Amino acid sequence: EIMRVHHAISNLIRLGQIHQIHSTMQTSMNDGTLLLEQSLANLVADGRISLETARAWARDQSILDTRLEMVDSCRSLAGTLSSSC
Repeated sequence: EIMRVHHAISNLIRLGQIHQIHSTMQTSMNDGTLLLEQSLANLVADGRISLETARAWARDQSILDTRLEMVDSCRSLAGTLSSSC
């Protein structure tokens, strides 16, 4: 995972609301934040790991499923994963 610290993340840390960081990261994908589930989805799509391995490591199965669908959609539209996906 890559977390870019910005005002919202800093504020959560300052207030001790660490449990909310992951959900804030989900909404911060445009600033360079990268969720574990996105990386796992990319690895599955590239054939580098199995879906079972990805599921074993994912923190949130529903996010992994959503990211896998996004990767599949992007790749079927563009042929390869583009930065717009």
